[in-house]
Amino acid sequence: MKLILAKQDFRNSDAWSEVCDTLGLPDNTTQVEISASAMKVRTAEHPAWEEAEFWQNLVAEHIMGVDLVDAVRNGEVDGLKIEPSEDEAGYVKMMMRRRLKGNEQWDSETVEDDPYELSSAILSSLTIRNCQQLLKPYLE
Repeated sequence: MKLILAKQDFRNSDAWSEVCDTLGLPDNTTQVEISASAMKVRTAEHPAWEEAEFWQNLVAEHIMGVDLVDAVRNGEVDGLKIEPSEDEAGYVKMMMRRRLKGNEQWDSETVEDDPYELSSAILSSLTIRNCQQLLKPYLE
């Protein structure tokens, strides 16, 4: 079962704003689809469904940045890991696994070894599956 709400279906922009506020959606949301397993959001700037961003925002709201960094360092986030940077002191390599046509490869991004910088880089790299795994303890 799905519920689809669209801005155009509301006569009053205040009522739509209230829906967005209640669901924690951005002000520029134009449509939202809610089901038992997920919520999809469309905004004026991004008319395509923003599923990953929705889940990443939930992680950001419920998991502290240092805990997110610890989860990656401890191998609890599939497809992400942090390794020391051999080239630059004070930096680490955030490794992201990519699978292309059955081949596995690891891409890396050099990030300052600071919990805020690391958590921001990790958050933007999380897949929907990663987010759901991280949020699972909060659902029980």
